[in-house]
Amino acid sequence: MSYLCIRVPEFPVQTLLSLRPQMRRQPIAVLEHEPPLERVCSMNARAFQQGVRHGMTRVEMENIADITGLRRSVNEEQSLRDALMALSGQLTPRLEEMSSDYVCSDYVCSIVLDLAGTERLIGSPVEVTRRLQQQLKVLNIEAAACVCDHVPTALAMVRTLRSDSVPALIPSGQERSSLAPLPVSAIEPDTEQAETFRLWGIRTLGQLAALPIDELVSRMGQSGKRLHELATGTHRHHFRPLEPTFSLQAQVAFEEPIELIDSLLFVLGPMLDRLIALATAKALALLSVQLTLKLDTAMVHTISVRPALPSTDRKFLLKLLQLELAAHPPGSAVIGLELTAEPAPPSRVQGGLFAPQLPDVSRLDVTLARIQSIVGEGNVGSAQLKDSHAPEQFDIVPFRVQPAKSLPDDLLSPVRMACRRLRPPWPARVTKEASRPSHVVCEHRHFRVKHAYGPWYSSGDWWNSDIWAREEWEVILRTESAPMPLHALLVHDLVAQAWRLEGVYD
Repeated sequence: MSYLCIRVPEFPVQTLLSLRPQMRRQPIAVLEHEPPLERVCSMNARAFQQGVRHGMTRVEMENIADITGLRRSVNEEQSLRDALMALSGQLTPRLEEMSSDYVCSDYVCSIVLDLAGTERLIGSPVEVTRRLQQQLKVLNIEAAACVCDHVPTALAMVRTLRSDSVPALIPSGQERSSLAPLPVSAIEPDTEQAETFRLWGIRTLGQLAALPIDELVSRMGQSGKRLHELATGTHRHHFRPLEPTFSLQAQVAFEEPIELIDSLLFVLGPMLDRLIALATAKALALLSVQLTLKLDTAMVHTISVRPALPSTDRKFLLKLLQLELAAHPPGSAVIGLELTAEPAPPSRVQGGLFAPQLPDVSRLDVTLARIQSIVGEGNVGSAQLKDSHAPEQFDIVPFRVQPAKSLPDDLLSPVRMACRRLRPPWPARVTKEASRPSHVVCEHRHFRVKHAYGPWYSSGDWWNSDIWAREEWEVILRTESAPMPLHALLVHDLVAQAWRLEGVYD
């Protein structure tokens, strides 16, 4: 039975930089607590090289040149921890987060994966570790990894490894020899125990393992026995698996308010990468994406995009968010973002072997979004008729791809005529003979009515101010300058006492 232990050091700063890749080359320190008690709780390697240490105050940190201080975000850390658990869960269903005081502090995230039964599905433990490291790159975090049959030994080993080092592989039965050269701090003794070992001259786990167990227990009690078992690789660990929560959510808080939309896109890109990676791990796609912007006026601005088909295309979704932000900009500066998504099974399109390639559906969504930014919201979509006999009574609903259905035979008949509506209608002057239209003057042209069919009367809404009444005629118009007759829809508005040419028949 093998276990894979991964450890993400300096978890607060890695959390903040995972959604701010443009700041990775800068020395960054993370501060916790409220002013004036702010202290450095985490830092990246560049800040450590310039002299920043844990526990420094903000004043001490600011005395060091070119150090950027960020506020710690517990919500972002929890979101990243859930994402890490979700991605690890696609390798094995048995996971344990080591959150005990002597195993994992608040500034480090450690996860243990039970690799039993994964050899036939994925491969050797080395293959599992390599695949997990590829997934960690999607989250923009670095972690140390170790594979061992003994969980406490693997945890002690990863505490001494650099996050960019090669994963360690400890063969079965070599736990004690592998732990021997490690410092005593690898098993995280408390302050009093560490001071006792320093006074005794115990520097490595090999020296600790060589101490007589009876003498050690008589001086340090049962805690000494536990430390001795950790140093020899014999401490028993009861694996307690948990069920990772699946949530497509990412959030980030800014140190300074942001006013430019282009600056928000730099952060939205990594956030989308995280949600897409989580959805892909479950063989899902993003059906809709909702963006919540927290404004400096204590208000919240929310926008959402819903493509025609579920998608995992980062560029496509980011472009839709950009167009939606441009159409509905926030009223003030932004101090925080929260991105959530609704999962759905991915769409699958079967292409023909010899049929021409159809246009990508994502191009239609982007095109509709661009048209909407020009003509305005609510003016692009599909027409949906209202429950009314009044003319031009329809709503514009968002376009959706509907499943293909076979058309009735009567709709395939070639004898049907289509009426092309004129918007706006053409005003007309009509002359009647024997109560039927005989001549029509419209668009500075004079037409003679060859045939007139009608009239058809309709009216409605007499109970409110939107009363309407109309008299409709289907006419065949002729003019001397045109050899072909014109089939048209002639309407007499009985309320406004006006004639209009509202459509022509193809």
